Amino acid sequence: MKTTEQLLNGQASAQELREGRAWIKEQMRDIVNSAEKQSRDLNKEEDARFMKFDEDYQALTRKLDRQQRVEELQKEQIEQRAQRGEAEQATKQLSPEDKDKQYRSIFSKYLRWGATSLNASEQQILMEKRGTDPQTTADAQGGYTIPQGFSDELEIRMKYFGEMLNVARLFNTATGNQVDWPTVDDTSAIGSILTETAGAATVQDMTFANKVLDAYTYTSGIVKVSVQLAQDTAFDLENFIIDSFAERLGRIINQHATTGTGTAQPNGFVTAATVGKTATAVDAITRAELVDLLHSVDRAYRPNGIWMFNDTTLAAIKKLSFGSADDRPLWVPSMRDGEPDTLEGYAYSVNNDMADLGASNKPVAFGDFSKYVIRLAGDPVFVRMQERYMDELKIGFISYRRMDGELIQANAIKVLQNAAT
Repeated sequence: MKTTEQLLNGQASAQELREGRAWIKEQMRDIVNSAEKQSRDLNKEEDARFMKFDEDYQALTRKLDRQQRVEELQKEQIEQRAQRGEAEQATKQLSPEDKDKQYRSIFSKYLRWGATSLNASEQQILMEKRGTDPQTTADAQGGYTIPQGFSDELEIRMKYFGEMLNVARLFNTATGNQVDWPTVDDTSAIGSILTETAGAATVQDMTFANKVLDAYTYTSGIVKVSVQLAQDTAFDLENFIIDSFAERLGRIINQHATTGTGTAQPNGFVTAATVGKTATAVDAITRAELVDLLHSVDRAYRPNGIWMFNDTTLAAIKKLSFGSADDRPLWVPSMRDGEPDTLEGYAYSVNNDMADLGASNKPVAFGDFSKYVIRLAGDPVFVRMQERYMDELKIGFISYRRMDGELIQANAIKVLQNAAT
């Protein structure tokens, strides 16, 4: 078997990466078991080795995920080409896809050189898709709706920095008007037998409630790029801007979707969810407490349930076993394509905006996160500030995105809370 260094730095198949992860997992368990047999915590050297193995495991997981994603994209590209066929090449009018490519090409030219570099036809194409959102700036300042390809790529990369965008239900609307979302939880109602002489059936009305989704405006903040770099064709300006915007917007949206107060900002799921289990310890958790949290969520929501915690809490969970007489780990790494690592048979999601283990903190959640809705209003709006930083020979770029978040079913997600003292 290849060494971890060879797997990380060289060519490796998906199977080799999975085998490497399995070997690392065994080394981690050996370290924990050795300490447990002596009824002690990990010493300094053991803890350092454990954390190094954990870093390698995560690095191999990221490489495996990237490899699988590339394969998926290649497959999608082949399918798209097959669907378009030769007939599309013969059509006189541009297809929607070709229009998007055309718009993106013009938009890229606008990024580098500004509106004055565009001819009348190009300016008209850009203006036709210009945003009508109140946040859109005047023409002279250059506020335009981000082209579809740019927008899609921005949202894909936002998901890398905002884990909630991967697990929540995304609800897109064309405008930012308030949206009323009716809710009902009928999990406690049951049917009954109706006999021939029993008369009318018992009335069991559903109790409806209502959640309101707003559209708070989030900004990426200003990204400044020198004129020289912007005009240098060797500099990948588009990807630089996408990465900058995605990281900033993804992090703030994830933070508010996780712990937002619900007052003048989204209602984060941690804020909205009820406590399903209170841990005995101030800064630790046990396997029994995790099981209690899992079973505090109604069975109706558990089939789609996942765990959520931050990376520090995951490291603590990886050191837990089933019990003193059973040293099997709770955490089980996947050995098959498309199957996630699991905890008590359920997948987990690492969200670093969740709290660490600590007094009165809520470090672990479990439930059906599709019942948390993230509302994305309108298209992202992009602004190129040509004059503001010209004394520095720099161009400013900024983007706006409108969103809100709300837990639609209060019982779908429960959290574990550490003891106060």
